[in-house]
Amino acid sequence: MVSVVAVMAAVVSSVLVCIFFIDLEHMLIFNRFTVTVAVCGLVAAGLNTTRWYDHLIGAAAGAVVFLAIYYGAILILKREGLGFGDVKLAAAAGLLLGWQKLLLAMLIASVAGSV
Repeated sequence: MVSVVAVMAAVVSSVLVCIFFIDLEHMLIFNRFTVTVAVCGLVAAGLNTTRWYDHLIGAAAGAVVFLAIYYGAILILKREGLGFGDVKLAAAAGLLLGWQKLLLAMLIASVAGSV
């Protein structure tokens, strides 16, 4: 089981590095990367490390929060504040992490982005 988690961590880390550089240069997040993170999330939900429904709640929470930001920016700014790929990536990250760790990751990312 430890080797499965290590392989998943390596795959997700490499995918996130690819997403970072492609999004930085082209402002695109390809579905193949989001699906890869989501598949790793399904594997993580299947492992007995946490309750499986925490991962589903995380996917829903990530999607709802980022959808609210997406549509809120359209209503307020009259343009997209972030792309829909970010919404899909947040849902996949929620599926991977579970809702508790997703909230922590969003808090850390917000503070790091503010600094």
